[in-house]
Amino acid sequence: MKFGQLTYNLQVALKTFVDNIAIQVIQRRIVRQLWDVFTPISLAAMGSEVVAKIAAESNSEQSRRALLQSKTAKLREGLDICQASLDGFHSGT
Repeated sequence: MKFGQLTYNLQVALKTFVDNIAIQVIQRRIVRQLWDVFTPISLAAMGSEVVAKIAAESNSEQSRRALLQSKTAKLREGLDICQASLDGFHSGT
């Protein structure tokens, strides 16, 4: 292995290590505290409107989701057509 490749590999490993440490800190310090805020009892005490506002997607996110679902459906239809064509091709040989 060349020195340049080794240096690159070490840089990637170091970046991955630093990213993993940052993620663990965030999970331990921030995400785990959400359990104290959103306990089943506190959620049950909240009104339906408040819970809906917390869990709701923005209008732009809803539009993007609908667009992506439409594109996914079209891609699946195309895949089905391709697979059917290949099945016909393979059964004819």
